[in-house]
Amino acid sequence: RGIGDGRSQIIVSAHGYRTEQRVHHEMVWGGDGRMHDVPVYWDEYLPVTGRGELAIKEDNDAAADQPASQIQRLERISDILEKTNLKLYRRHIASGISE
Repeated sequence: RGIGDGRSQIIVSAHGYRTEQRVHHEMVWGGDGRMHDVPVYWDEYLPVTGRGELAIKEDNDAAADQPASQIQRLERISDILEKTNLKLYRRHIASGISE
């Protein structure tokens, strides 16, 4: 969705799993005719979810494609990040996690 100033806001939902190592003790008959406590190790998979918002602004101004020195390009990127209050610039896209 658009949030003004040519920026867009994307809602991101993530789903995954994390593991917890577990141990279960099982009593079994041994070859010696006695009971033995045998540890059985296993991993429990627990669901993990997350949700966040990402703000982006494309730098599609014609000036972005004009020949420029490295200093001029860095100044342009710095100016865009400062004006949009975003933190990352890559491949003509400024982005950051929305607050």
